[in-house]
Amino acid sequence: MMTTSLDTFIKAELAGIGLTVSVPVVGGFQEMRISPQQAERYLALPHAVQAELLGFTEAEFAEYGNSCGTVFCESATSKGKACRNNVAGRTLLSPDEWKKCKAEGGYCSAHGGS
Repeated sequence: MMTTSLDTFIKAELAGIGLTVSVPVVGGFQEMRISPQQAERYLALPHAVQAELLGFTEAEFAEYGNSCGTVFCESATSKGKACRNNVAGRTLLSPDEWKKCKAEGGYCSAHGGS
């Protein structure tokens, strides 16, 4: 088995070899350039580096992926469970849009949203 050290990644970058990864986002993948240090960490913790590249924590990255870029209603059902309806117009969002809309919150049409 071949081992790759940080030094190898640095030498590759200095030689003009760009280091990129395909980060999963809603609708496909986003190609992103990474540093030699990120490349070394990526080998052990790919999800952590992918989250970092998108400006997410690992938990946010998982939530974004699991929700397919959808922001859900902040209200609760009559039985006290979290409402799983989406907020109107807040589906299939890019990572940046999802973060912004998630911070703004909102409600589905059944709970007073538009």
